[in-house]
Amino acid sequence: MDDADSIDLSDNDEFMLDVEITAANVQEAINMALAEDDNSNSNLTTNVDLPPLSDELINFDGNKFGEELLHQTEYDSMEKVLYQHWRTFVPQCFIFHTNLIKGIVEQRADEILFRPFDIYLYGTLNTDDAIQVIRSYNKKSTVCGHLFKSEEPTYFCRDCCVDPTCVLCTDCFLQSEHRKHRYKMNVSAGGGYCDCGDSEAWKQHVHCNLHLPHDDNKDSADDVLNRLPSDLRLRAKHLFTILLRFIIKLLSTGNPQDVPNDLKNEYWDGDHKRYVTILFNDEIHTYDQVINVLSRAIQCSKPEGHELASLVDREGRTAIRIGTMDQCRDVQQIIRIRTADVPLKCEIYPSAFISLQYFAQKILSYLQTIMEISDGFRRIFCECEVQSDAQQDLTLTEKALLSEKMLWKSARAALHQIFINSFFMDSEWKKTFAILYMKARYLISSHNAFQTIVDSFLEYCQLKLDHGKLLFSRTINASMQHEFRRAQSILYDLKYLLGVVPQEYSIELRENFLNGFRAFLQLLSYMHGMDKVTRQVGQHLEFDPEWETAFNLVIKIQSIVSSVLDWCSNDKELLLRVYEATGSALLEIQKTSDISHLIKDKTSSSMVKTTVHDLKVDCYAYDVAKDPVTVHIPVMRLFVALHIHLHKYTDTLTTFNSLCEQLQMYPCFVYEEALRIQVLCAQHVAGLWKRNGYSLSNQIYYYSNVKCRKEMYDRDILALQVGASLISADTYLVQLLHKFNLLEWIRSPENGHTSETESRVKEKVRIMEEFLHLLIIIIGERYEPFIGKVTREEKLTREIVHQLCISPMAHSELIRGLQDCGQIEL
Repeated sequence: MDDADSIDLSDNDEFMLDVEITAANVQEAINMALAEDDNSNSNLTTNVDLPPLSDELINFDGNKFGEELLHQTEYDSMEKVLYQHWRTFVPQCFIFHTNLIKGIVEQRADEILFRPFDIYLYGTLNTDDAIQVIRSYNKKSTVCGHLFKSEEPTYFCRDCCVDPTCVLCTDCFLQSEHRKHRYKMNVSAGGGYCDCGDSEAWKQHVHCNLHLPHDDNKDSADDVLNRLPSDLRLRAKHLFTILLRFIIKLLSTGNPQDVPNDLKNEYWDGDHKRYVTILFNDEIHTYDQVINVLSRAIQCSKPEGHELASLVDREGRTAIRIGTMDQCRDVQQIIRIRTADVPLKCEIYPSAFISLQYFAQKILSYLQTIMEISDGFRRIFCECEVQSDAQQDLTLTEKALLSEKMLWKSARAALHQIFINSFFMDSEWKKTFAILYMKARYLISSHNAFQTIVDSFLEYCQLKLDHGKLLFSRTINASMQHEFRRAQSILYDLKYLLGVVPQEYSIELRENFLNGFRAFLQLLSYMHGMDKVTRQVGQHLEFDPEWETAFNLVIKIQSIVSSVLDWCSNDKELLLRVYEATGSALLEIQKTSDISHLIKDKTSSSMVKTTVHDLKVDCYAYDVAKDPVTVHIPVMRLFVALHIHLHKYTDTLTTFNSLCEQLQMYPCFVYEEALRIQVLCAQHVAGLWKRNGYSLSNQIYYYSNVKCRKEMYDRDILALQVGASLISADTYLVQLLHKFNLLEWIRSPENGHTSETESRVKEKVRIMEEFLHLLIIIIGERYEPFIGKVTREEKLTREIVHQLCISPMAHSELIRGLQDCGQIEL
């Protein structure tokens, strides 16, 4: 899922940037053509021949070295022999082109580096025939596993999928029953794979005609391995282990000194050696900023700068200078000075170190081709991935996952693809990887996924807390803003983790879910009360406060809240425990905030007695026009959402009164904060909040916008409806009138006309209109499951009818105008 759902208005420059880049491509083509005609003397674009091959490189016999590995090298010493070989030849086989835009060029790499692997693995010089023999051992695959390239079409069956991530490639879709169902076509961003044959992805029609299982396909893991000769299995396991260790050692470090000494050649270090300046993609700076900096640092033209910026964006890093340490350091200093506010990441490495890292990436591609040859090789590779390291109590996979933050874009993509090609092609190994993923990410002893994911995000929230509430500002460092925005993608994991509701709840499942729920409740507590506003009187607000991040966070947790409700509503014990925990969390919020008067304290002065026609009612002395108010009250909204599910298992009123007595709270706390927001909206419409600027106007707009209304406006209306069901109608109406500040006005025989100015009367009339409109909604808007006797499907049907009454709409336009439909596909 991408960030298309976000409403971060600060990123509008990205659209303009795309237009500029598109136009720059045309101009670039013209400039490059002119440069070639004019025989430009630029040191970046001049075609200079590569250095001549050394005699050592020309005369090396890869076949001979492969036979030495096979027949003369002991298992224990093979890793050291390979390291010495790579130390000598990798820096010669992978060298930078004089034109840095062309990157690293390979010279006899296949013959010198990869040919010995094949000879050792297959045990013969005639590797082609050996591969054909090994392929003959394979049975017809029942899993597709096709890796999607960028912009490749994918097919999603609405009738049979378990969740929206389950897709088919074109070949499988055309050979499946799903082509006769309701389906969607999408364009892949790259990196995913076809789910054909995965029984966990489809409710029915798991296999297409190309991957239909037969009786002779049902082999165990031992059967698949036993089809390979025993000596081949031993060699494969030994070679895969060595290559995996090398890959992790090279890709998991940004410090060349951490590389084993056996891989360091005589050109590794020293002032007279060869170094390279590497520019990294930080996803903060724009193309124009990078191009301008490069033009000053390495004196390149704008087209050349654009080429290098494109390489950085596509690969995640690129070389911008090769030379001595002093030459590379000069370029680094210029870049850091020119981007002093948020420096571009720019590091200096020995060129041999970069060659070794490039070789490690090439090995990942090589291993993928090997696994495609045999199912046995894939299973052996999976076994190697879960081997524990001799020096650390971690498997190779765990080490790779923990070092992922060190990887640049292309290396990370290659690592993901090797995981997909190995673990994800087998259901049992996929489960093993899932457990390792959770352990490796956060080093916990038990696999408590829900809590683990939330806790990881809470760590990022700690830096944003102010008096226990999330606080966002436009003045903080741009890199910190970017880091928190990227951290929010963690929440997408929860969307898919909780996407499938279990039919049976074990004790362990229930306890682990409760652990995760408590962590999630802590996140909601941080959000509850954030971005409070106070009405400006006399002077206009000088600067609009930051509000977009809070709403982007709300958008990302909406689907999580829906999934949590689905999980809880299916189990009585879980629902009651979650309901109590949410009530306790709300009580703690009230104790530590300016709504402490909601606690049942007889000595509190926050309550005022209001008398209307001999009816005495306790009302909260909270004036929205004077006191701080916020539109972010997620804990209260979650509480009322859980409340309406109680009737399935127990008497709702009895359970609610029991909780209020236990926690010492008034029943009307359920809707107090929701009512404040309705008063805020009414006063804003009446013009009382004009001096608070566009920030408040935007918040109120998105509060009821289709992107946010499900867990904001709609939940608040639900809270008011729940409140109306818990207390007498007279008491409820007086409390609403008091909060809207209309009691004194309606008591006056002249309705205030004689004692108030004309403008004040217009404001009161407008607020009264909003009050009456709210009453109509509370009483009449009951087309909601568990409020009225309707289902989700009936509610959705009603929304569609209302949308189509406005105007005819295309299917895509209609979908955009509807709220989240959950598991209901249109």
